[in-house]
Amino acid sequence: PLRRQKAPQDFVMSVLRPSENRFYWLRAEGLPKKVTESTVLAGPSRGTVTPMHLGGKIVSPGNIIRLTSGAKTHTIWLSPELVSFEKPVTIMHGSAQKYHKLPKASIEDILDDFSTRADRQMIFTTRIDVN
Repeated sequence: PLRRQKAPQDFVMSVLRPSENRFYWLRAEGLPKKVTESTVLAGPSRGTVTPMHLGGKIVSPGNIIRLTSGAKTHTIWLSPELVSFEKPVTIMHGSAQKYHKLPKASIEDILDDFSTRADRQMIFTTRIDVN
């Protein structure tokens, strides 16, 4: 039988459409104009389109998450398979620390994730919103 792989701890995606705002355990909101108002249909006189890079890297055993993104806000979905729930998680966006707290599993977060993705095999137990 085939087994699905775990969510990666390190990834970078190129985003060209507003609908491309969630990958694995990271969701971005408030995408920049170059993504939300693409000039690709307007012709060459309007300039070129360049993708926004959206990515995250979980550094273990330090429980540090580094975000790569031009978006304004982010939601990080975590589970004990991704980070240790025994020590604080630090979230960095560029050089700024956006979060540093002990993660806590929540039934509300589990249900929110399931209602969005309907994935029974890969369940995220904690949601962290950062600006």
